[in-house]
Amino acid sequence: MPFCNHFQLDLAMAAFNPSSWASSQWFIFIISALLLLGIFGIIASQPSKKPIQRPPVSNKIRKPPKLFTLEELRAYDGENGKPIYIAVQGPFDQTPTVFDVSRGRDFYGPGGPYHVFAGKNASRGLAKTSTDPDDVEGPLDDLSESQKDSLSQWYLRFMEKYENIGHLKLEDIENIKKTA
Repeated sequence: MPFCNHFQLDLAMAAFNPSSWASSQWFIFIISALLLLGIFGIIASQPSKKPIQRPPVSNKIRKPPKLFTLEELRAYDGENGKPIYIAVQGPFDQTPTVFDVSRGRDFYGPGGPYHVFAGKNASRGLAKTSTDPDDVEGPLDDLSESQKDSLSQWYLRFMEKYENIGHLKLEDIENIKKTA
């Protein structure tokens, strides 16, 4: 039998001791977790190759919304190089919103297919999808549900495409209702 001293026997027994073995597994787990956290930290701190895109900053100072009378609105029909404004009733607005449609001059400007709407509250004509001058302006109370839906779609299109610059005065809208 080989010679074995008491110290070597204690070491051999410690290697097979279940409590010692479990604590060494915890030690390996903790070291592995710390290494993984360190690797993820290094990766996360690396700058992204794709630059962050921020929305462009507009240097244009936005004017506060203006209140227009129907008479004031009529001056903005695109004649003589003037801007082109069109008022459209929104589904939840008390008064029609006035949009600057000047960049659509080919459509709404003089000679364009929709010039009849320029400088007017075009809500009724848009709802009825009519360019007949008699249909362009007037009350909205007698519109069908499908015409009201059409008007809402036009309003959303104008909101997406053109700048909202103001509203029509409430008194003018009430006068339209009284004369109908």
